[in-house]
Amino acid sequence: MGNPNSQQLSSIMASVGLAQNFGALRTLVSEGIQKGHMGLHAKNIAIRVGVPDILIPEVIDFMKSNKLFNDEAARQYMKSHEIYTDLRKNLSSTDVDIVGVKFSTFYLELDYSFLKEPIFLNILLNTSLAKPIHLCIKSRNVSIDDKRIENIYHLLVGKDKNFDWIHEFLNFVTLFESHRKSNTKNSINDQNPIKMKLELILILCNLICYNLLKIKPDETKKIIEMIIKVSLNLKNYRMMIQ
Repeated sequence: MGNPNSQQLSSIMASVGLAQNFGALRTLVSEGIQKGHMGLHAKNIAIRVGVPDILIPEVIDFMKSNKLFNDEAARQYMKSHEIYTDLRKNLSSTDVDIVGVKFSTFYLELDYSFLKEPIFLNILLNTSLAKPIHLCIKSRNVSIDDKRIENIYHLLVGKDKNFDWIHEFLNFVTLFESHRKSNTKNSINDQNPIKMKLELILILCNLICYNLLKIKPDETKKIIEMIIKVSLNLKNYRMMIQ
């Protein structure tokens, strides 16, 4: 600062204080101090776990919308983005540019005492919405800022199919399979998390397809046919590269 004297230093400190106050006022009249702080916290988490610069705004939006401010949430988003990118590249004959795409997400977190770590499921969806929708299902009840989420969840999954229902249903399936294989060495503690994740995906797909067929039967049938076709193409692609 050029070795200021006491009067100059006092002026500099006063200017810094005023700048901080103006910054606080700006935050108060925009998103609020708490939300601003949580946004900064989310950014620090994203940087800490190594999120690429181009993905940091997406990860911040994802964590803030779902109230998930931890390293695992950032990692799950990165992993989902990598999977989405790989699938698009494998299924498209031309270069796929997803830079700047605002993805909506479907996030589910289930924890069972017989598993070493929770089951995480995070699906990225290119919905082409100006404001993405982040649908999050978890045990902790949090306030939802986006009023669209509750309506969409009821339409896709059902009003009575909340977190507890999904948690207990998958637990029932797991216990049933464990009991069926009781004559073998398998037990409830030997469950494969990947297998349980696939079962969870099947449960959700059945629920969503069932509800969509009631709302838009013709459009839903076309989408299911398209998904089956894409799945077969992906299977053939994998057989070719093996």
